[in-house]
Amino acid sequence: MTQIVQKIDLEYSRQMSAYQKKVLESVSFNQELFEKELKKVKNWLLVEDLREFVDWVLKTFSTMFPDLESKIKEFFADIFVEEPVLLID
Repeated sequence: MTQIVQKIDLEYSRQMSAYQKKVLESVSFNQELFEKELKKVKNWLLVEDLREFVDWVLKTFSTMFPDLESKIKEFFADIFVEEPVLLID
């Protein structure tokens, strides 16, 4: 039974990640809205997905919002023990 719940949580987390990416893209014209939506993400994503999501956010929006990395550290300080690292392929 626990495995089923974990699978549903994983599916939900992945779906919400994809949805929230679209939301952030649509509100990126306004930094206040963007930050408000970014804060919500930690309520919907598993930590593993959140790390990937934060990496995507940094890659996608860091040029638009120069203080984005510091905001992410602030918003997710209770989740990330170490600093999120931008992974560049």
